[in-house]
Amino acid sequence: MKTSKRAGTFVRDRRTFIAVAGGATASVVLLGVRRPGRAEVTSATVHAHTETAHTETAHRETAPAPRVIPSHPLPVADDGVCALFGGLRAGTRLGPYVVEAVHGLLLGAIPVVLRGADQECFQLDVLRRGATSGVGNSEGLSVFLVNKGNGSQRSVNDHGLAAVALAALLGRREAAGATPPAALLTLEQRAAQHPRGIFAAIT
Repeated sequence: MKTSKRAGTFVRDRRTFIAVAGGATASVVLLGVRRPGRAEVTSATVHAHTETAHTETAHRETAPAPRVIPSHPLPVADDGVCALFGGLRAGTRLGPYVVEAVHGLLLGAIPVVLRGADQECFQLDVLRRGATSGVGNSEGLSVFLVNKGNGSQRSVNDHGLAAVALAALLGRREAAGATPPAALLTLEQRAAQHPRGIFAAIT
């Protein structure tokens, strides 16, 4: 009877631990079976795991959105880039998106970082229009969505719509007489000149 009572306690405690701790990482130790070199799990141990799980859950719920951290030093937008983009700069809006940064030329492209309503940041690259069309295109420019480059990650549809909106804005700037910087490359030129380039402006 004593063994049965302890077994019942084990089942009840284990269910409580699984329900509360959820995905918390824990060492698996069989209760009621003493093995050399293994610590016995007590109610205090379960309580400690439970407190850790609650603390981690609260941290996930209250932690602010991660900051945008460049993977390498990024150039500041010069007069040529600012003239092309007009009033579009950090803090302004492009449809539902907030512009976090318009950078200077990085390996032949102009990186633009936007933030959506979900606080997720994403990057668009503005290049001179070439043989490969971008997600969004104007007469002389193409806008590409940077999803960390190797095609292994799916692109978010709304981010593609932001690329189309940016291309439309730049097209209006071109129609008003704005010209892209002379050093702006096409996608093909950038691939040829910087075959191992790191193009990400965010991590």
